[in-house]
Amino acid sequence: MASGQTMLYSGDEELHEGGVGIMLSQQAEKSLMEWTPINKRIITARFYSRYRRVTIIQVYAPHNEKEDEEKEQFYQELQEALDGCNRNDIIIIMGDLNAKVGSDNS
Repeated sequence: MASGQTMLYSGDEELHEGGVGIMLSQQAEKSLMEWTPINKRIITARFYSRYRRVTIIQVYAPHNEKEDEEKEQFYQELQEALDGCNRNDIIIIMGDLNAKVGSDNS
């Protein structure tokens, strides 16, 4: 990691594998209000900005081969994270959504 950057991480602290993160520049770190490591697939961070607050929800969605229960739990937890955001904020959901493009399953 380059000097002066900060990593916000949500995942297994002992193994340091899997998980999601948000890397912050020094300027972004100064704007950071709060962050919440929800689980190994979801992290949120809230920032000051000039006109409105910004909340980022960084995700790593389960792929189609995962069990339906795991996928349902992920989307439930994502909805809870979204529901917990301030409605006046600009809300950005980003990350690896494991979306399928097209009809080819190969």
